[in-house]
Amino acid sequence: MYTIKISELKETSILAASIAESICKEERSNGKIIYLYGDLGSGKTTLVRYFLQSFGIVDNIKSPSFSIMEQYYINEISFYHFDFYRFNHQSEVLNIGLNELKDKNTIMLIEWPEKAIGFLPKPDLEILLSCSEIGTDVERYATLSTQKNKEEKWLTNIISAYKHVLAHT
Repeated sequence: MYTIKISELKETSILAASIAESICKEERSNGKIIYLYGDLGSGKTTLVRYFLQSFGIVDNIKSPSFSIMEQYYINEISFYHFDFYRFNHQSEVLNIGLNELKDKNTIMLIEWPEKAIGFLPKPDLEILLSCSEIGTDVERYATLSTQKNKEEKWLTNIISAYKHVLAHT
């Protein structure tokens, strides 16, 4: 588990690009599933937007709060951005057909996974975005973790790439 302080929007962009770069360097034998946790306004959709832009997606990237899912496609990779905030019951995820979407060229980004956790596949990466107020200042943090031992190296590569880019900006 790694926690990094995000002081500027630029650092969110660097983190998103580091995750994207690390995915591109891997041999895609399986797709990736990324869970994004955090309160409203913590930056989940902003991180997803920068992540998709890092792959070259130039579409209008918006929150799927009302549509539940937005889909993007570039370079033979399908991206599915989900937002389960409006779910009242975990079983609502069954209506989406999530299992049919998963393959080696698919990346799923899931906001509010806790609303459907009992019906979701295990994530490859979990990102918790948090904020804390210190006087009049707001400090933002991103905590990255994985439940899969095979993804520990990937997580380490993400953090290394992030630190490298941050040191050279």
